[in-house]
Amino acid sequence: MISPSLMKSVLKSVLMLALIGPASDAHSSVVEYLYIEANEGSSAGGHVALRLGDYVFDFQNAELGTLRARRTPWEHFAYLYAVRENR
Repeated sequence: MISPSLMKSVLKSVLMLALIGPASDAHSSVVEYLYIEANEGSSAGGHVALRLGDYVFDFQNAELGTLRARRTPWEHFAYLYAVRENR
């Protein structure tokens, strides 16, 4: 389980990175909370992410119980989760 203070620090970092980056097009003002429901296989635990403009920020469990932040272009994230993974 992730401690609330760690999650708060991570979210602050993500928001700071998003604010620093340049606005590339009309989608740059989009802010969405994404929830992918738990299912089977690779989505057995469910998934949450934050879309800020053209990028999605999510966190993956890494070795030794650590979290790894990942930034993915929105189009690629949508393809992975909506088309390829059929979620």
